[in-house]
Amino acid sequence: MSLQPTIYLDNNATTRIDDRVLDAMIPYFKDLYANPSSGHIAGLHVNEAVENSRMANRKTYWRERRRNHIYFGRNRSN
Repeated sequence: MSLQPTIYLDNNATTRIDDRVLDAMIPYFKDLYANPSSGHIAGLHVNEAVENSRMANRKTYWRERRRNHIYFGRNRSN
């Protein structure tokens, strides 16, 4: 008897992390795990990474928001 592949349906409890996110985070799990609020050099490096990721998220959010306009009472040709 062969086993059927499992389909996980309880994403309300937890969601699988995207491979791109995991790949980006591995250095911070293993080597760059300093407190970004600290004033030492390791903390400053991590703080810079946190700020860069916040900026990238903001840019992505606003780009997607502009792209996905909602038109009330008219279509795009008006």
